[in-house]
Amino acid sequence: MNKSAIYWDQFYDPTPTENKTVVPSQFAAFSLLHMLENKINLVLEFGCGSGRDTRFFLNHGQKVIATDQSPNALVVTKNFCDEFDHFFVSRVDVTEPFLEELKLESETKALYARFLLHSLQDSELKAFIKNAASIMNKNDFFYVEYRTSEDKNLSKFYDNHFRNFLSERSVRNIARQNGLIETYCVKGLGFAKWKNDDAFVCRQIFTKSP
Repeated sequence: MNKSAIYWDQFYDPTPTENKTVVPSQFAAFSLLHMLENKINLVLEFGCGSGRDTRFFLNHGQKVIATDQSPNALVVTKNFCDEFDHFFVSRVDVTEPFLEELKLESETKALYARFLLHSLQDSELKAFIKNAASIMNKNDFFYVEYRTSEDKNLSKFYDNHFRNFLSERSVRNIARQNGLIETYCVKGLGFAKWKNDDAFVCRQIFTKSP
């Protein structure tokens, strides 16, 4: 397990909880609407963390494969979503070629990664987008939200997280190099506000080039 995975494994408390009312991220609600408009009911979630977006998708009828590199995060998510039968968890290192279980050819799917991109080093980011593109089919969508360079000097609730502040242009270029095209892009404040942390983020949606 690399240093990043160890850090996140220490961050997530695997103690079971009965709290089933955690509010999802704004990005999850935004993405779900787009998924439903495009008749997508399968979500591959990368960096599921505490499982709050996982549960939101499940509550709205989506099938979810929730992945994370942290074993503790997967335990937390599994405990949080244990009553659903249309989901499972899988430990995935996004910088390594994806397992066969993620290479789903017959069903249109959404790849979803909130606040994962800025937790990766540049080389890891390139590997992840390459791997994501490799399992996408026509009509699949890739949803990402991440902190941008404009967020670097803003207040943070967690000061000790590693953050690679990105530009939407760099992410777009990496995606394009891997056969993906951008269908939506917006950035600014107010999209991911939590306590004293009003992150300056970018949201992008990608699909396969025709």
